[in-house]
Amino acid sequence: MRVDLFWMCLWCFLRPGAAGQGQATAVCSPSCSCDEDGGADCSGRGLTTVPTGLSAFTYYLDLSMNNITELPAFVFKNFPYLEEL
Repeated sequence: MRVDLFWMCLWCFLRPGAAGQGQATAVCSPSCSCDEDGGADCSGRGLTTVPTGLSAFTYYLDLSMNNITELPAFVFKNFPYLEEL
């Protein structure tokens, strides 16, 4: 029980948008438009590679309508929460 409470508190402090007076702490690539909930819209930007500088908490990443032809091995390894591509 005590461990569960620890992890829940840790999650609350580390999730994007949790710190500050309601201000987003999310990290976003200049090539994308990101929201506080961890979504990143990088669609239609003429990208040829997966953008860098995205938050590790990104759960949704839209890369549609770009010119990405190859994905290097482990390109998404720094996105443990990525659920939808």
